[in-house]
This record gives sequence, structure tokens and C-alpha cells, in this order.
Amino acid sequence: MKILKNVDEIIKAISEAKLQSPNKLTSLKYNDKVTFECGCGTFHRVNDPSNRVFAISFPVKFVMDCENGYVTFFQIKGFFKQTVTSFWSAKATNFTKGLEKLGL
Repeated sequence: MKILKNVDEIIKAISEAKLQSPNKLTSLKYNDKVTFECGCGTFHRVNDPSNRVFAISFPVKFVMDCENGYVTFFQIKGFFKQTVTSFWSAKATNFTKGLEKLGL
């Protein structure tokens, strides 16, 4: 997983990810064993209600805001057994600056 440290890296990552707002079909009903690696240095359960889905992408990709002040982009693969790949993470404050610079 790559840690994005500056606003320009964050803007590039957001553009490449083709993010969309979560919708009513966005589901986090996964087993407690389905976890993602976060930039804060821990693994979080995907279904943990303290984490907020900020955005989605296809297929089955999420940007999640953790309680420790990090935003992480990851993908879930598999039907019967899920695996999670974290692509990038950034401090939430820097992520917000990137969104502001993009006008979002």
C-alpha cells in the first residue's frame, strides 16, 4: 500500500480511482474477518460502524475514513472467501485539502 503524503499525490490518486459517492446499494455486510490495512498502521473490519464510507468505485472498491484520521482506498475480491487489497492511504486532513483543490 502506498502512503500519499502530499496534495498533488492525492489529487492524482483520486483522478485515477474514478470515485463516486456511496449509494443505497453500497453494502458493508461482510464477515468480521474481512479487514483492510489502513494508513494509521492497523487493520480495520470492513463492517466496523466507526469507519465511514466516503466514496466507492467499481468493482467493489471503497474509500473509507477511519476513526484515527486516515482515508484508505481498497478493493474486496471474492464471493465465498473475500480478500482485501489496500491501494493507498492518506491523512484525512491532506485528503480534504486535495478535495478542496479539486473543487469537490
